[in-house]
Amino acid sequence: MLNLPPEPAAPGWSQGTAAGAFRVGIDRAVFHGGSSGGHITARNASDGGVGVFTQAVKADAYRGKRIRYSAWIRTRDVTGTGAGLWMRIDGGGGVVVLDNMMNRPLRGTADWRLVSVVLDVPANAVGIMYGMLLSSDGEAWIDDASFEVVGPDVPTTVAASPQSEPAKVEEQRQMYFHVPVAPVNLGFEPDR
Repeated sequence: MLNLPPEPAAPGWSQGTAAGAFRVGIDRAVFHGGSSGGHITARNASDGGVGVFTQAVKADAYRGKRIRYSAWIRTRDVTGTGAGLWMRIDGGGGVVVLDNMMNRPLRGTADWRLVSVVLDVPANAVGIMYGMLLSSDGEAWIDDASFEVVGPDVPTTVAASPQSEPAKVEEQRQMYFHVPVAPVNLGFEPDR
């Protein structure tokens, strides 16, 4: 396992890692715009798991609309299952639709490129979660993200396959009760 010093947290973003296999934080030396970018580094990806940035918003302003979550991504030595953006729409007590780019992962070493996930938000949506993940060896950076409503001329990146769990509707509603109504710190700056 690589012994890497911690990086500062990205305000407004939850940072997660399974069994300490990844370092997740802000990199002040590598960024697309501003003064920093989000950064995930594999310490020991062979242990499995994923390093992830996560943010959540209420679905209220997006119901019945198509949304595009885009960001500039940079990768270095990414192998295996790769890196990518992810977005999930929750409603009806379950997952309505999820795109984690596993059907089009980012691998290898590449300079900054704009990547997008596009999903439809149904009328029963409660919340939306999104971010970036790395589930293999290497490093990935994210910066200058955007979250916008787009027209029907922009194709979705995956089709919905709703999983409803009526017994969990209230639990799901409570999970999204205190999240913001709009994204924050999409530039991964240390002070938002």
